[in-house]
Amino acid sequence: MMIERQENKLTDLQQLDRLLHETRDLHKLARQRVQAVILQQMQLNGCLYIGRIVDSCIYHIGWDALVEPVTLKFATNRSRNEFADTFEACCRKCQIDIQKSY
Repeated sequence: MMIERQENKLTDLQQLDRLLHETRDLHKLARQRVQAVILQQMQLNGCLYIGRIVDSCIYHIGWDALVEPVTLKFATNRSRNEFADTFEACCRKCQIDIQKSY
C-alpha cells in the first residue's frame, strides 16, 4: 500500500508540475518559486495559504507567516479561476494542506 501511495503522489506532483508549465500567465521565476514552495511544504507537512482577490486577476500562494507570498497575475479572471481550481485540486491530491486565507 505504501508504494502505491508514493507512486500516486509522484503522478500527482507531475500533474501539478505540468499545470505550472502549461499556464501561459506564469513567468519562469514565479513558476520556480511556486515549485520550490510546494516541495518545501510537502517535506515539512506544511500548509499553503491561497486566495483569489475579488474583482481582480490576482491569485496569492503563501506559506508559514505569509511574509512573502507568491503573487500571480493572470490575463483574465477566467484564466485565474481555471488555474486556481486545478492547482487546488492537485494540491489536495498531493496531500498538501491548503487554507483559503486571502
